[in-house]
Amino acid sequence: MGLGITRMNYIALNARDPQAAAAHAEGFGFSVAHAAEDGTHYLKAHGPDPYSLVYKPSGDGPGMHHASYLVADAAALDAAVAQLEGEGVAVQRIEQPEWNHAPAARFRSPAGHLIELTTGVHLDRPVGHAAATPAAAPAPLAPDHVGLGARNFEIEEHFVEQTLGLLHSSRIRAKDGPQIMSFMRVPGRQLYHQLVVVRSHIDTLHHLQFTLKSVDSFYATHEAMVANGIDVEWGPLRHGPGHNIAMYFRDLEGHWIEYSVEEEIILDDATYIPRTWSTADTKVIDEWDSGPPPPSMMGPPPEKAHLYAKLGAALAQMKRPTLYACVSQVGPVPRPSPQIDVILEHLEWITELDRQGLIYAAGPFVTPEQSMQGDGLLIIRAESEEQARAIFAQDPIHQGGYREAHVFGWQLHQGRLNDLFDTVTQES
Repeated sequence: MGLGITRMNYIALNARDPQAAAAHAEGFGFSVAHAAEDGTHYLKAHGPDPYSLVYKPSGDGPGMHHASYLVADAAALDAAVAQLEGEGVAVQRIEQPEWNHAPAARFRSPAGHLIELTTGVHLDRPVGHAAATPAAAPAPLAPDHVGLGARNFEIEEHFVEQTLGLLHSSRIRAKDGPQIMSFMRVPGRQLYHQLVVVRSHIDTLHHLQFTLKSVDSFYATHEAMVANGIDVEWGPLRHGPGHNIAMYFRDLEGHWIEYSVEEEIILDDATYIPRTWSTADTKVIDEWDSGPPPPSMMGPPPEKAHLYAKLGAALAQMKRPTLYACVSQVGPVPRPSPQIDVILEHLEWITELDRQGLIYAAGPFVTPEQSMQGDGLLIIRAESEEQARAIFAQDPIHQGGYREAHVFGWQLHQGRLNDLFDTVTQES
């Protein structure tokens, strides 16, 4: 059924220094519409809304405070609240939650992301088509989507689909691994996506996005931002899902921001077939093959973006062997338990790797009662990811399909992980 969402309204972010964050945002095209007594700063873009970005004071560091979506009118808001409460979702009704704001309802997704429904400027087509051409650059118009990270990806995705009522436009799956992103759209609103669910090791904001008017405006904005000292860290590029031209940078607090244009339009929900992309396809993140995203984009934002330079210098001084970690998982699909002979073969294989000096650490994950729960971790030395994957594939547990191997590059920054106790010689 869905909640009757029509489009994004604005995005509110946490900031240690909202005034400084707002001043920095002027360099990528925003202006302060209002500064509240509590320190909250409301920033206007170049679209039809009174504000599109909000910085709220927080001592807990960066992150999303809430994402605001519009419904058609007060009756639609009442209907959405009734549906949420009927499904057991806790909803807070607020008559005036923010400056220059209509009555709203707020609730949390299973991952804890705060979502707001309210009323505002109604548009009969996407903002990129409805808004006038800005006279200057940088010129973001309004947000069209937000990326929300979730540890329990499948649960969050189900909530967005079944409770929020959004449809799948596409999915991205890891190579030989699980689904890692879902691009979700509002039915009947033509735009490719208004929310992205991202598999993450923590429940966090992944990125926020703002739409530009045209390709000309995009490149004029890029040029003006660079001139203003904004570091565009990824792009220009063209994504596979959505086929939009995009660039990425960080605000003063370290939140990743996407500016994009020419997003795919879906005119008929009934006949549209969602595509599943694989990370094995280099076109999935960039059809122009300009290079991978910055590694830091895949985690939570730093406390301050400028600390990344200091962090990078510190990491460069640390000696790092080439290591790869394998998280060996039973789930998410049910799998048979290995027989005793397979377990013995697995232990013999592990011991042989250890004798060869390839293992840095290996062992099962356990419950609070120290009982093995099925999943495990193995960290090895290898010359390349390809070699590491080949080694992990030789594990009898993986060969028999009893567990699924998820392989990651890993860096030892501090400590002596493999010097604590030698499991082969039984010496400390």
